[in-house]
Amino acid sequence: GGGFLGMEVAGTCRALGLELTVVDLVPPLLRLLGPWVADLAVAAARDHGIRIRVAPDGVEVLDEHRVRCGESVLTADVIVCAAGDVPNTDWLEDSGLAMDAGGGLVADACCRVAPAIVAAGDVVSRQGRRTPHWTNAVEQGRAAAASLLHGESARPYRPDPYFWTEQSGLDIKISGELPLTGTPEVLAGSVDDRSALLRWRHDGGTATAVAVNHRLPVVKLKRLGAG
Repeated sequence: GGGFLGMEVAGTCRALGLELTVVDLVPPLLRLLGPWVADLAVAAARDHGIRIRVAPDGVEVLDEHRVRCGESVLTADVIVCAAGDVPNTDWLEDSGLAMDAGGGLVADACCRVAPAIVAAGDVVSRQGRRTPHWTNAVEQGRAAAASLLHGESARPYRPDPYFWTEQSGLDIKISGELPLTGTPEVLAGSVDDRSALLRWRHDGGTATAVAVNHRLPVVKLKRLGAG
């Protein structure tokens, strides 16, 4: 898997001197970040000696040491699977609580799934979408607790789309919605030096700010991005 977790594990293993290959159906981080930032991360990974294999026809773990990647088979001492998650909601199937098509637990704006019952974190689906990230789980947990304490007077949960990853010499911090398309405006630094403050503007007046190896307080990054 070539998401945040897979690429972070790869970067750490490579720093320890291990030989490794990242395998995914699409180029690493493409679906999550969009092509511009994904290309930057893949280039950094390759510069650090990480091999990348893209297998659009499918990936299959054959046993604990072999992975089928398209028509070839890769052999490894250790296989790490970081290919996304599935919400563990099977135990709620007969509860009467609403689920979306992917098994996520449907919550309202205040994280309620039923009267006096709330949910927070990776399992929650809002507007048909789950957001399995650390910041989201923390902020939703606070909103869910407030909903139980204050009832109908509780403030609605306001998503805080803030993400970060450290991999292959890149420290990437993101404030705003993903994925990103098009070319960003460079607010500071240099893309060639892989140290820059970037911003993408979206339809509707919103924006996403990205700091790549660029020191900036999180509060300021959020002002440039999601706010």
